[in-house]
Amino acid sequence: MPKDESIGALWECGSQKGNTYMKGVINGVKVIIFKNRYKKEHKQPDWKVFIPKEKKVKQDEEIPF
Repeated sequence: MPKDESIGALWECGSQKGNTYMKGVINGVKVIIFKNRYKKEHKQPDWKVFIPKEKKVKQDEEIPF
């Protein structure tokens, strides 16, 4: 039997409001995963996966490096 191949890793985190979410990298892509608080039917997903938007630096803002 072939071994499962790892495609990434997730970390469980907690928000300031006490909600649990996960963040990590899957296939080299940063992701953030939230519980679907609006689930009403069995066919709807339990968790939703998002690619976080990169923070943009304003033109006159100093770059921190």
